[in-house]
Amino acid sequence: MQPVTFPELPPVDRRPFIPDDVWVVANMGGRSCRVTMTRWGGSVWWPVDDSITTSLKDGVWTVSSSSPAAASMIGALRLEPGMRVLEIGTETGWNAACLAALGAEVVSVEIDAVIAAQARANLHAAGYGRVTLIGDGERGAAGYAPYDRVLAT
Repeated sequence: MQPVTFPELPPVDRRPFIPDDVWVVANMGGRSCRVTMTRWGGSVWWPVDDSITTSLKDGVWTVSSSSPAAASMIGALRLEPGMRVLEIGTETGWNAACLAALGAEVVSVEIDAVIAAQARANLHAAGYGRVTLIGDGERGAAGYAPYDRVLAT
């Protein structure tokens, strides 16, 4: 299967950043329903152009992987190689990888240590280990300032 990339973004395959089980909202008989999808349920296991919930905590959606609509946010940054970007909300790490692929020096903060650890593993596995990821984002990242751009996802 071909890597899943998006024309507006750098060629960063989104699949390695998505866990085996995800949740999406589907229209079923005119009603929006939360549907669990699993990687092992078929060849297409999540919609490539939608936001995907990747973590639930006590039945509440807590983390998602941005949809390719993130391209508009990233495009609005008007990045130039070497700019330092603060990303607030690491999620799965995919946005940080896209920013790094555009030549940015990325500092990403996440408040959930478990999510941060998974994002760090995703980034390393996908070859973006140079992203600085702070897993206790509640304390900020002032030590890495100043920033040329800030992105909150």
